[in-house]
Amino acid sequence: MTHDTVPGKTVSTGAKTVGSLLGFLIFIEVTSGFVQGFYTPLLPDLARHVGVSEEAMNWFQTAQAMAAAVMVPLLSKMGDVFGPRKILRGAVVSVLLGTLVIALVPSYAPVLIGRVLMGPLGVWLPLVVALVYVRSSGQSATRSISILSASVMGGVLLGTITSGLVGGLADSIVVALLVPSLLVAVSTFIVFFVLPKDIDLSRGSIDWVGFAGFGGLILVVILAAAFLKPRHQVLPFVLLAVVLIGSLLWVMWEKRVPSPAVNLKMATSRAMGPLYLAGFFIGIVSINASPNLVDFLSKDPAIYTYGFNATSTLRAGLVAVILIFATLGGISSSFVAAKLGMRRTLIGGALLGALGQALLLPFPHTLWMIWVSGIITGIGLGLLMGALPALVAHAAPEGQTGAANGIYSALVAMGGAVGGAVFKQVLVASRDVWGKPDLSGYMTVWGISVCAFLIAMLMMMWVDLGGRKPKAATGS
Repeated sequence: MTHDTVPGKTVSTGAKTVGSLLGFLIFIEVTSGFVQGFYTPLLPDLARHVGVSEEAMNWFQTAQAMAAAVMVPLLSKMGDVFGPRKILRGAVVSVLLGTLVIALVPSYAPVLIGRVLMGPLGVWLPLVVALVYVRSSGQSATRSISILSASVMGGVLLGTITSGLVGGLADSIVVALLVPSLLVAVSTFIVFFVLPKDIDLSRGSIDWVGFAGFGGLILVVILAAAFLKPRHQVLPFVLLAVVLIGSLLWVMWEKRVPSPAVNLKMATSRAMGPLYLAGFFIGIVSINASPNLVDFLSKDPAIYTYGFNATSTLRAGLVAVILIFATLGGISSSFVAAKLGMRRTLIGGALLGALGQALLLPFPHTLWMIWVSGIITGIGLGLLMGALPALVAHAAPEGQTGAANGIYSALVAMGGAVGGAVFKQVLVASRDVWGKPDLSGYMTVWGISVCAFLIAMLMMMWVDLGGRKPKAATGS
């Protein structure tokens, strides 16, 4: 076995290179996206299947988000310490068990437990990125990671479409719910029997207290967002106070330990800090843009004076367009960066995203312009979400690639949770005396989305793309 030298690391060039593995890794990430996109269209049917209201199924989504908040950063770090393949094995088995419980146990509590078991789904990409990054370098690594990130978005599209088709054709919802299990089972086989052994790197220790604190803080933020109400709600503010006090204590702890959960010097550096902040603000839009637009399209103009009373086909078509162009943007991000430079690519992606959302403001009643908005927003999101994980991997100290991407993924998810809560309250606050949300509510949501993209653009202008990687040993 030979080794190539890469800034900050040594890369093995053994028998199984990234090129020979890329197809298998793409399948794994397509499966990840497929599972993420599959369940949402079936939630009404699943609610009837387990005997609860559709409102109660909101916790079906929240349960996985909370589990991921705790699990993803820790499992990503464990991938750096024990090897990404080892941890990925546990992650795929957990997700497989979760999908089987949801499909085969028709009861509300076990279904929620199944969603908790699916929490490690969020760590698949950080672990795969770590696996790729120790086996490649430069443009090869960037291109591979961009393709893998785009594969997740393509998988979401495939899962959403398949869910609608299978849900309509299958005689039993159990049959439909077993479809994700089949793909996860194939991914499990790949992880156990196809992926090569982990390459030995310098391993560190795990700051269990620090990771518990980090996951707990994100968990409390998500809960505060979930319980946020416009009036007479003390609980969200109590939770936010807990976050502030807890954050102070957590930072004090992280500065004292020799191998912290989060390398604070790295996380606040110009090479990494702007990427983390950009991930949070991009998460606000990427997770909420499609649901909010679908909700807007479904409104009957005879009742609300806006909307298009859109059919399910029209709504699904628009979501599909956004995801298709996001996937294309993600796949092409490394090629665009090779021509224009990474900074211009990132700034361009943020500007396209802002433009796509801004087009909704003057043309809310023009359907073809909403399609144009979806295309432009999708391309912008794809360029950003395809390139950013590769940049995070590059900026991470040696032996911390998985942990760095795990924190990035957690911040994207937190941005989505916070953004979703804020958008919900904006729409609630805009209701008229009959309880109908005014068009101004949606205009405010789109305006906030524009601002989120512009803040991400400022982060891309500020980030140091050529800065020296921080040392891995300590992070005070």
